[in-house]
Amino acid sequence: MYAPGTRRHFKAAPKAGATMEEITAVLKRCVVQGVQALNLGVAILAQELSHHK
Repeated sequence: MYAPGTRRHFKAAPKAGATMEEITAVLKRCVVQGVQALNLGVAILAQELSHHK
């Protein structure tokens, strides 16, 4: 969620020897983790909201 840092990593990855396939694989993992975090967060939010009725 920090664009300047992400940009630095994207620029540095190929210089460190990462392939586009490896960079893409990392991005896919980030998406999966984000979806999992969202699913967990929604469940927690629903529990908390039910306690405040």
